[in-house]
Amino acid sequence: EVHKEQCQFQQQLKRVQEALEVRRKDPKSSDNAVAGTLMTMGLVYERLGRFDIALQTHEEALEMQKKIHGHDHVDVAKTYNNMGLVYEKLGEYKKALEYYQKSL
Repeated sequence: EVHKEQCQFQQQLKRVQEALEVRRKDPKSSDNAVAGTLMTMGLVYERLGRFDIALQTHEEALEMQKKIHGHDHVDVAKTYNNMGLVYEKLGEYKKALEYYQKSL
């Protein structure tokens, strides 16, 4: 069952990577669409246990989201929360709390 779930996440990661590549190449694609795809990719990396890459991906999404929306937007809050979840899984509870608070 765990192996099946990991395979599904690997397939999902491949699809998200392909979508990101298409969005980055398409001049009609918005930065918001790219940021949303990055956020999804970060979630998939987190589910695969690849926490370092998940954090990097969320950070890239966060920087784009802050440029697009400013600091006070639901997408920014969601990304801060997602980063808090990753830090919690890494056992970095102080850092997790910091990101959870930023999400409020």
